[in-house]
Amino acid sequence: MATTRADEKYNIEKLKGAENWSIWRWHVEMVLQAKGVLDIVEGRRALSSPKDPEKPTEDELKAERQWREDDLTAATTIAGALSRDVAQLVLTTRSSAVMWSTLTNTFEHGDTQRIHTILTRFMTVVKKPNQSMANYIASMKKDFFDLNHEFNRQAMED
Repeated sequence: MATTRADEKYNIEKLKGAENWSIWRWHVEMVLQAKGVLDIVEGRRALSSPKDPEKPTEDELKAERQWREDDLTAATTIAGALSRDVAQLVLTTRSSAVMWSTLTNTFEHGDTQRIHTILTRFMTVVKKPNQSMANYIASMKKDFFDLNHEFNRQAMED
């Protein structure tokens, strides 16, 4: 899918499911970061409440409008990069953080078993005779990326 914003163009492969989750997640995170909205998706920038809800200041209203615009940018980026079947999982939500959380909980199995599986695959990889060197290295890099991501995720949870 090609997403454009001004003169920027991003070709994001549609998320089909677990089979392309890790590369899709990485690509979408990069696009969201480029758009300056990854912090909203990850829940690090929340919508702030006005000090006086009855009389919000102009700055507070402006900040709320900006946050809502950024959340919509993130949500449309995510929604536009989903296959029809995967989109069914987040069809009823408008919040980019809820979309991201739903997709992560569905496709990312961050547990000890997943780490063990990736580590075993990484440590026992053997180049097949008909496999190109580029493909062999790419598969090793993917396993390393997945392993590193899992370790970082667990460290953040602790």
